[in-house]
Formats: sequence, structure tokens, C-alpha cells
Amino acid sequence: MLVIDASVVLEWLLSDARALEAEAILVRASSDEIWVPSLFWLEVGNVLRMRLRRGLIDEEFRDASLARVRTPRMRVDRSDDPSGQALARTVALSDRFDLTVYDATYLELALRFGADLGSFDEALCSAAAVAGVAVFGGPAAKP
Repeated sequence: MLVIDASVVLEWLLSDARALEAEAILVRASSDEIWVPSLFWLEVGNVLRMRLRRGLIDEEFRDASLARVRTPRMRVDRSDDPSGQALARTVALSDRFDLTVYDATYLELALRFGADLGSFDEALCSAAAVAGVAVFGGPAAKP
């Protein structure tokens, strides 16, 4: 089982530099279910919307990208109801690792499911490693 954050999909869709690495994470998950919290779609949609607004992509590319990301293997966790226990665990992880609550949502999901994490976010990857979650991706190498 693999939890991925929006950074992996966005690199795969939009980046020349890390697209192959992102694709390798997604291929690695080809035999697994991919899990995302519900905010994943908002993050991906927002980045694509901002690119559209800045004239970097067109509506056709945005719509095709959203369709391309949806796969039968991708599962959305519906138990991340903000009124439930997942919120308390997420906020505690945010505090413990100095993550945004958004990033902590991915870590909470990976911990709850005993899943690996695919991400390119440096802070999230560091926190996941400390928490004992296997990480695929990691931050870009510094020149």
C-alpha cells in the first residue's frame, strides 16, 4: 500500500526534471493500491488552476491531466473527517514535526494504514522517516 502526496503527481504531470522519478514511484505502486486523503484532489486541482491562470497550461491540458491521474487503483480515504479522530492525530503530527496540517494529513494516513509514502516534500519526507514510514521520492538533490 502506498500513500502519495500531490507533489508526486504534479512532478509527473508538469516537471521535466523529476517526471521520470515520479513515474517510477507510480510504477512501483502499480501492484499496490494508491491511497490519498481527500485534500489531494484539491491540491492537484489548485496547482493546475494556478498554472492555467498564469497562462502556463490550457484548459485542455488541465482536464486531460485530471483524467490521467484518476486510476482504478487510487483510493480516497473518507475517514479523514475533520470532526473525527484523524484530525486530532493529524494536528499532533503537525505539531510534533512542524509540518503544515495539509502535509501531516499524508503522514497520518500512511501511519494509520501502515503504508509507504511517496513524496518530494523535504519536510514531509524527513518527518515520515523519523516516524518509521518508508519513503519513496524524497527532496531533490542540492547542486
